[in-house]
Amino acid sequence: MKSPTWMSRNFMTNWNIKYSNTEQWSQQEADELEKLSLLAERYED
Repeated sequence: MKSPTWMSRNFMTNWNIKYSNTEQWSQQEADELEKLSLLAERYED
């Protein structure tokens, strides 16, 4: 299944770069990233 535009690899890469350099995570940010990760896995197929 083709990924939606907002779930592109570039988007995920930018997201990972943005947050991999963040020392402190808010719970909301962690929850959002988890949701996106689950969606990304779903769209891998």
